[in-house]
Amino acid sequence: MKILKSILSIICVASFLLITGCAGQSADDSLKGFSLAHYDASAEGDALDSKYFYRNDLNLIGGDADIEWVPEERDPEYGGYYYLYTSGNVANGMNTYWKDGKPHSADSREEAAFNIDNKASLTCLRSKDMNDWELCGAVNNGFSAYFESDSWVRTHCWAPEVIYDANSGKYYMYFNAISYDNYGEINEETRYGNGSSNFYDTFYLCIMESSTPVGPFVQVESESYYAGLTYEEMNDAQKATYDKTGKLSNLNGKILTHRNPTVNFTYDLGLEDEIFSVIDFSPFFDDDGTLYLSFVRHISTGHDHNCMWIMRMKDMVTPDFETLTMTGQCNYEYVTDENVGDTAIERANEDAYTLHNCFAIPSNAEYGQDIREKLEAAKQPDGFATIEGEDGPETWQKNSQTWTKVGWEDEGNINEGPHMWKIGNRYLYMYSPRGFADQNYDARQSYSDGDPLGPYHKLPTMPGAVMSRGFNDYVNQYMSGTGHHAMVEVDGELYCIYYAHADPFDGFSSVTDGRFYAFDRVVEYEDETYGPLLAGLGPTQTVQPKPSSYTGLHNVAPQATVTATNCDESTIKYLNDNFFVCHEYFADKEFVANGKTTITLKFDKAVTISGLMVYNTLDYKNAFSGIDSVQFKMTEASDWMDDEHKDLRECYIENIGFSEDYIDTEMEKMRTGAASVVSFNEITVSEIKITISGKITDRTPTIKISDIVVLGK
Repeated sequence: MKILKSILSIICVASFLLITGCAGQSADDSLKGFSLAHYDASAEGDALDSKYFYRNDLNLIGGDADIEWVPEERDPEYGGYYYLYTSGNVANGMNTYWKDGKPHSADSREEAAFNIDNKASLTCLRSKDMNDWELCGAVNNGFSAYFESDSWVRTHCWAPEVIYDANSGKYYMYFNAISYDNYGEINEETRYGNGSSNFYDTFYLCIMESSTPVGPFVQVESESYYAGLTYEEMNDAQKATYDKTGKLSNLNGKILTHRNPTVNFTYDLGLEDEIFSVIDFSPFFDDDGTLYLSFVRHISTGHDHNCMWIMRMKDMVTPDFETLTMTGQCNYEYVTDENVGDTAIERANEDAYTLHNCFAIPSNAEYGQDIREKLEAAKQPDGFATIEGEDGPETWQKNSQTWTKVGWEDEGNINEGPHMWKIGNRYLYMYSPRGFADQNYDARQSYSDGDPLGPYHKLPTMPGAVMSRGFNDYVNQYMSGTGHHAMVEVDGELYCIYYAHADPFDGFSSVTDGRFYAFDRVVEYEDETYGPLLAGLGPTQTVQPKPSSYTGLHNVAPQATVTATNCDESTIKYLNDNFFVCHEYFADKEFVANGKTTITLKFDKAVTISGLMVYNTLDYKNAFSGIDSVQFKMTEASDWMDDEHKDLRECYIENIGFSEDYIDTEMEKMRTGAASVVSFNEITVSEIKITISGKITDRTPTIKISDIVVLGK
């Protein structure tokens, strides 16, 4: 594989193997045993122990990526890796190619053809730890997709998402692309194009398949997909097509070839008077094996916004158009298909949907007139108004010409980047509002209980945000534009993969400089008001644990019984709840001490550990400045211990720092996910005592701690 040196995280690593501290007594009489040699991630600027930790240093450029985990049990050759697929283009237009370890966009066909085969596109990378990546695509040294020279696909191959089909043992890729112009040449061989000069009118769905996660992915054709069917096994639509042409079709009777878009909503639905242009496809397998495909209807001629849709699939390549359903409209809490109709054409009619409970009403909107009139009549001098809503009184605020419900945000004219997740019987439909150059282009969630087709109810700003720069006093100064994400769960750990702006203070820099890949953990939790939801532990640009699939280490702190001194005992539960606070919505979920405190973690069954993280609060005035000491009670000697230490059962670490890089004293802000971090040789322990007394400011005696992570097994 080709290693991309320029995009790897080059991290200083301290070597402490076979090194121990001196046996004997510390200057602190309460500490016993020997001083444990360790690596303090706060001691050397940007350095960290890359064996166990990573940091989102934003050095892998890309956009709209999907990530897939391939287990070794499935594939001994390609398993054990995460695979990343990013937006790209083929050579006949704006093309992405790799040169000198970096992606470039071609301005001409000649430039593209000189650098890559003009049939290749869509970069594929792989990683063991989601942090250090290497090109691995099987097409032209890094690309994953191969196109025939007479393919309909021209350019703008956006947002590829890949899913593994256990029935066929193949990988399927879904993405949108722009077709050739094809003016006036619509026929049985080339059923695309409409003569429009607006290239946004020619976004169609392309589905590709491959027997490996690296490709070559090739366009699905019905004769190969359904190869082996006897005439008796065909459905009526296939039989009718076969009788007429001698070729197999999909389950809707459409012959799929590389010459035509796999799905062209405008043509396939027989829409005569409108353009149905689509992007951002995202496949989702339900528990029963049913495949659903989410996507976005894009801004195009006669359509001034991006909105989200879903449909059930009859198989991997055939839509069930009669299930076509709108899942999200900009600035509406939810949409329903009540009284829309049952036919595919009726369900594609956006104007037929009944819209409810608008939370931001543009002044030129034709809908919501009755709500606007009520708000204007109730408006107070301060710009606020309270009216009766569907669920009780609602307070709104007028900003310029737009009314916005308090606790919500104006979503602009974009809802895009859909991605589905499921908790129990609840479907979470995630998306990004406002457009990728907006600082608050983030990963948000809506929910439907029991029905993957919805209706999906959006949530207020918080807890709606899954991965967001934050709001009000908790704005993250270092990460913005954290939207169009994907989720992956491996070894019991759930991650959100997203993109962030090159310049967090100027989102439009991403238009010229691109966006950069990042990832952080996500947890499922029970919201007191809304029930099961997702909360992102990020976005971070601080030291975080690498995935357990790579390190073999989990957070074992939740296994411990925790006690603490000099504290609000009702908050002890937050010390090992596997959750650190990123937004003010969760600000009360932190441990609170009334000054110096000693925290004890006792394990009923001994654990073997190699690292410790104590997460600081986001509350500047109550943040700690470091850790006085950590005392470990060991149950056995470790293999690395020499004769001087092998009979000792206690060891300690003193004066663990907290990086000044994570403190903005001028703005009085703390970086999201900042922690005091140490790593060390394996020790097997039954008890850990952590003492903390110092603060970054003496404004209050209170010390807050967001979480404790113990890396072990």
